[in-house]
Parts: sequence; structure tokens; C-alpha cells
Amino acid sequence: MKIAVIGRGGREDAIAHKISKSPRVDKLYAIPGNPGTARYAENINIAVDDFKSILDFVNAEGVDIVVPGPELPITKGIKDFLEANSKAFVFAPSAKSSFLEASKIRAKEFMKRNGVPTADFMSFENY
Repeated sequence: MKIAVIGRGGREDAIAHKISKSPRVDKLYAIPGNPGTARYAENINIAVDDFKSILDFVNAEGVDIVVPGPELPITKGIKDFLEANSKAFVFAPSAKSSFLEASKIRAKEFMKRNGVPTADFMSFENY
């Protein structure tokens, strides 16, 4: 199985490290990755928000699973885009489902509105 982890941070390093331990993984890519991910994966120099280039790479390499780490590609709809245009499964919420991740204030307001326990908060527009 071929897997691509999208992102360049510590979170993606940890994800790539864990995935690399699976005997079911034949090839692991990190897009764009970092020096840490290079220990377990092949780093591919594509920006996390360059969906077209990511799609081209996923299709050319026959990637089976894509794991986006950062919020940016998730909230911009990478799951929807890749699953509509490739055979890869994307382990992430859809753009619509990621609305809570996109804004911390939106998440807090949602929790208050729906009775989900959360710490008190205040929102400021001018500071």
C-alpha cells in the first residue's frame, strides 16, 4: 500500500513515523515533509495547498491513502477534491465537516449553543 502524509510539521513527522512501522506499507511519501519525515518517507516538494500538483502526484504514483495533517488543506477541501479526482482514500473530514476546525471561535460558539462542555470564552474583534 502507498500512503502520502501531507504537511511539514511535527504532527506529520509523528504520523509518518507511526505509519512507517506498518508491514502493510510499501511506500510512504511526505508532502512536502521535513528533515524528520525524511527518516521514514520520501519527501515530495509540493505545497500543502497546491491541490492540482498533489492530485497529479497521487495519480502518477498510485497512492492508496492520503493523510492530511494541517488544517489548511482540510478546511479548503482536499478530501473532496482528491476523492473526486483520484482513487485514493483521504483520511480527513470533508470541507463541510471541518467547519469547527477552521475557526476556534466558531467551535466555541457551536459548543455553547449545543450544550457541549467547554471553558468560558470571550471573542474580540478590536484589540
